[in-house]
Amino acid sequence: MVLLCRCFWGLLLFSVSLTGHAYGFAYEFKTTVLDREISTLIPKGYCEVPLTHEHVKFYDEIFGSSVKILHFAGHCDEVALLLAGKTNFLKHHIAIEQIGIDGAFIRFLMGKLAYVTMITAFKANLQKIEKNVSEDTAPLGFTVSNMDYHVKSKTGSYVFFEAEAIKNFPKNKVPMHFYAYTSLIFSIPIAVHVYDEDVSHDNLVFSYATLHNLIKYL
Repeated sequence: MVLLCRCFWGLLLFSVSLTGHAYGFAYEFKTTVLDREISTLIPKGYCEVPLTHEHVKFYDEIFGSSVKILHFAGHCDEVALLLAGKTNFLKHHIAIEQIGIDGAFIRFLMGKLAYVTMITAFKANLQKIEKNVSEDTAPLGFTVSNMDYHVKSKTGSYVFFEAEAIKNFPKNKVPMHFYAYTSLIFSIPIAVHVYDEDVSHDNLVFSYATLHNLIKYL
């Protein structure tokens, strides 16, 4: 459960009605997980980051062994800079993950209500997670503090979380904000999150809408 907790915070490290984000879609993401097809439509303006890229590998490390990143994307202009080596981190990204437990990626044959009850009942040890994550990020020049999260909304089928933290650099601090969704799809725990460093109200409203748009087509 500790590993589940850490990877849960990873998927955190979503109500707005949408009509195709009003801007259309860039492409369809599709993959096979445990012999079932998982797919969604990625909004226009996003470009994929290869899972082999160091930026994605960084999040792999942070999330731990019980989260498998299936898809990672950002705003196309930022992704272009990242892939050209002109920036090290995206200030905004979206990600789709498969959630495991103790490093095993299996079906959860408990039903959606039981899954939602389990994941919302567990209380994360945020001090321990901050310590572990900061050990991972220290070589990159920053630590993480002020982690907090709460259930934004839930039903008997899925749950939305909102989370925040602070990146501490030697000369400045950068806010981190996550909207995250998780549910069982074909009894497979799937999570989707949207990450932002721009925490202005308008931007977070847009990101919340983006998350809803992503899960609408799962």
